[in-house]
Amino acid sequence: VPRKQEAMKAANDKLLKHLCGQGDFLQSKRRCLVVHETFFCLANCAGCLEFHAKGREKKVKDAWAEIFEEDHTFGTAQDCAGLGVLVHAVANQQHVLTEKFYFQAADFLWKVLSDAGELPEAVKQLEGKELKEEKCIRLCELLDVIAASAGVRSYHRAMGLPMPQLPQLPPEDQAPLFSRVTEICSSGLRWDPAIAWAPRMQGKDVNLEVYKKLGMERSPVIAGMSPPENPNSKWEGALTTAYHWFHWTSVAYPPNFALFQLKPFVGSKISRADMESIASAYTTGIHCVF
Repeated sequence: VPRKQEAMKAANDKLLKHLCGQGDFLQSKRRCLVVHETFFCLANCAGCLEFHAKGREKKVKDAWAEIFEEDHTFGTAQDCAGLGVLVHAVANQQHVLTEKFYFQAADFLWKVLSDAGELPEAVKQLEGKELKEEKCIRLCELLDVIAASAGVRSYHRAMGLPMPQLPQLPPEDQAPLFSRVTEICSSGLRWDPAIAWAPRMQGKDVNLEVYKKLGMERSPVIAGMSPPENPNSKWEGALTTAYHWFHWTSVAYPPNFALFQLKPFVGSKISRADMESIASAYTTGIHCVF
């Protein structure tokens, strides 16, 4: 177990460093603020806790309006540069979020980025499907950063460990790596409404030169994220964040050879079957959807 904890510490530190760094479509300072706000708010914001209790007792009619009406407490400057309530909603209110909320969030994020001057000129005049793609690819990245941050924080909380020291805001803001979705996937984004609200990329159209340029490898396992029935396909839109998160999971989760192993594998106190049982109970409890 100590060896496992050492490996997890290294993996957590590496992932947090990436999350607080240069993004695909979001600037580094904004990503870093989102990480800090997620750590601050998760199961901690009084307004979120109050709303969470309400959501269990009654059906929420308008999640967007009701979440924004709550009295939130923020841990970062200027309410996470305008994204604080959205970060809190994703981190704390998964059980009431809807497809309508998802696309409201995409529009909201787009406006915040536009007002802050963080959108490239190439996307400002887009319309229709192209505009929808650009809005949602940025939301994909925001969601990935929140989810990955929540995963690291939840690990420390569950293990009874002190929270890790988060990377500080970078002295110089790093611009995003890309301007348009088509730079990373020639066919843009694809939606499968019967499966998920979030889009995915067509694996065959992903730009392999991007992987090479960034020193990443699109291995068969990474490429296996793309099929629509794979929940990981909803991560892939945030290309580099998904890549680093996937490598984090290789440390956090059981290795493939333990897939059907009933006894605990080396470095673990529980088996893969135990983990699946726990995960099933948890996701049922929070009405998990993707």
